[in-house]
Amino acid sequence: MSLAKRQTRWAATLVGSVWGSVGLLGSAGSASAEPASAEPASAELLMPPPNDVPEEVLRTQITLEGRSPVDNQSLSAQDYADEAAETAAAVDQPRRVSEGGERLVFLLRLRKTFRILLPFVPIP
Repeated sequence: MSLAKRQTRWAATLVGSVWGSVGLLGSAGSASAEPASAEPASAELLMPPPNDVPEEVLRTQITLEGRSPVDNQSLSAQDYADEAAETAAAVDQPRRVSEGGERLVFLLRLRKTFRILLPFVPIP
Protein backbone atom coordinates (compact mmCIF):
# COMPACT_ATOMS: atom_id res chain seq x y z
CA MET A 1 0.00 0.00 0.00
CA SER A 2 1.44 3.35 -0.97
CA LEU A 3 2.12 6.13 1.50
CA ALA A 4 -0.51 8.41 -0.04
CA LYS A 5 -3.23 5.74 0.33
CA ARG A 6 -2.26 5.09 3.96
CA GLN A 7 -2.32 8.81 4.73
CA THR A 8 -5.71 9.19 3.06
CA ARG A 9 -7.12 6.19 4.94
CA TRP A 10 -5.71 7.51 8.23
CA ALA A 11 -7.18 10.97 7.61
CA ALA A 12 -10.56 9.48 6.69
CA THR A 13 -10.53 7.42 9.90
CA LEU A 14 -9.62 10.46 11.94
CA VAL A 15 -12.30 12.63 10.33
CA GLY A 16 -14.88 9.89 10.71
CA SER A 17 -14.12 9.32 14.37
CA VAL A 18 -14.15 13.05 15.17
CA TRP A 19 -17.40 13.61 13.28
CA GLY A 20 -18.93 10.56 14.93
CA SER A 21 -18.03 11.74 18.43
CA VAL A 22 -19.53 15.15 17.74
CA GLY A 23 -22.65 13.63 16.18
CA LEU A 24 -22.13 14.96 12.66
CA LEU A 25 -22.24 11.62 10.88
CA GLY A 26 -25.18 10.63 8.77
CA SER A 27 -28.13 8.57 9.89
CA ALA A 28 -25.95 5.56 10.66
CA GLY A 29 -24.51 7.35 13.67
CA SER A 30 -21.46 5.13 14.01
CA ALA A 31 -17.86 6.20 13.76
CA SER A 32 -16.67 4.01 10.93
CA ALA A 33 -13.45 4.19 8.94
CA GLU A 34 -15.30 5.95 6.14
CA PRO A 35 -16.62 9.53 6.31
CA ALA A 36 -20.38 10.18 6.20
CA SER A 37 -20.41 11.06 2.49
CA ALA A 38 -20.52 8.38 -0.17
CA GLU A 39 -17.40 9.64 -1.94
CA PRO A 40 -14.02 8.74 -0.41
CA ALA A 41 -11.86 11.42 1.17
CA SER A 42 -9.16 12.60 -1.18
CA ALA A 43 -5.95 14.49 -0.55
CA GLU A 44 -7.42 17.59 -2.25
CA LEU A 45 -10.17 17.79 0.36
CA LEU A 46 -7.73 17.47 3.24
CA MET A 47 -5.27 20.11 2.03
CA PRO A 48 -5.79 23.87 2.52
CA PRO A 49 -6.87 25.90 -0.51
CA PRO A 50 -4.01 26.83 -2.86
CA ASN A 51 -4.52 30.59 -2.39
CA ASP A 52 -4.15 30.29 1.42
CA VAL A 53 -0.89 31.88 2.65
CA PRO A 54 0.88 29.74 5.29
CA GLU A 55 1.35 31.23 8.75
CA GLU A 56 5.12 30.82 8.52
CA VAL A 57 5.19 33.14 5.50
CA LEU A 58 2.92 35.68 7.19
CA ARG A 59 5.23 35.82 10.24
CA THR A 60 8.23 36.78 8.08
CA GLN A 61 6.48 39.57 6.18
CA ILE A 62 7.21 43.14 7.22
CA THR A 63 4.11 45.02 8.32
CA LEU A 64 3.90 48.46 6.72
CA GLU A 65 0.69 49.63 8.36
CA GLY A 66 -0.62 49.59 11.88
CA ARG A 67 -3.49 50.63 14.09
CA SER A 68 -3.37 53.24 16.78
CA PRO A 69 -3.81 51.76 20.28
CA VAL A 70 -5.49 55.00 21.33
CA ASP A 71 -8.30 55.38 18.78
CA ASN A 72 -7.82 52.37 16.43
CA GLN A 73 -7.21 54.52 13.35
CA SER A 74 -5.14 53.16 10.49
CA LEU A 75 -1.59 54.58 10.63
CA SER A 76 1.46 54.49 8.39
CA ALA A 77 4.68 52.99 9.74
CA GLN A 78 6.13 56.44 10.52
CA ASP A 79 3.00 57.64 12.31
CA TYR A 80 2.86 54.40 14.31
CA ALA A 81 6.52 54.78 15.37
CA ASP A 82 5.90 58.40 16.41
CA GLU A 83 2.86 57.45 18.48
CA ALA A 84 4.71 54.53 20.08
CA ALA A 85 7.57 56.88 21.04
CA GLU A 86 5.13 59.38 22.57
CA THR A 87 3.44 56.62 24.54
CA ALA A 88 6.79 55.24 25.76
CA ALA A 89 7.89 58.72 26.85
CA ALA A 90 4.67 59.19 28.81
CA VAL A 91 5.11 55.84 30.55
CA ASP A 92 8.76 56.50 31.47
CA GLN A 93 7.87 59.51 33.60
CA PRO A 94 7.95 58.63 37.31
CA ARG A 95 4.66 58.72 39.11
CA ARG A 96 4.32 60.93 42.14
CA VAL A 97 3.23 59.26 45.38
CA SER A 98 2.46 61.15 48.53
CA GLU A 99 4.88 61.01 51.46
CA GLY A 100 2.41 59.01 53.55
CA GLY A 101 1.97 56.50 50.72
CA GLU A 102 5.71 55.97 50.37
CA ARG A 103 6.02 55.38 54.13
CA LEU A 104 3.12 52.90 54.07
CA VAL A 105 4.67 50.93 51.22
CA PHE A 106 8.01 50.85 53.05
CA LEU A 107 6.37 49.54 56.23
CA LEU A 108 4.44 46.85 54.32
CA ARG A 109 7.63 45.67 52.61
CA LEU A 110 9.43 45.63 55.97
CA ARG A 111 6.58 43.59 57.50
CA LYS A 112 6.71 41.12 54.62
CA THR A 113 10.47 40.71 55.07
CA PHE A 114 10.02 40.01 58.80
CA ARG A 115 7.32 37.42 58.04
CA ILE A 116 9.70 35.63 55.68
CA LEU A 117 12.65 35.71 58.07
CA LEU A 118 10.69 35.02 61.26
CA PRO A 119 7.64 32.95 60.30
CA PHE A 120 6.92 31.69 63.83
CA VAL A 121 6.69 35.16 65.48
CA PRO A 122 3.13 36.53 65.34
CA ILE A 123 3.22 39.92 63.64
CA PRO A 124 -0.08 41.79 63.56
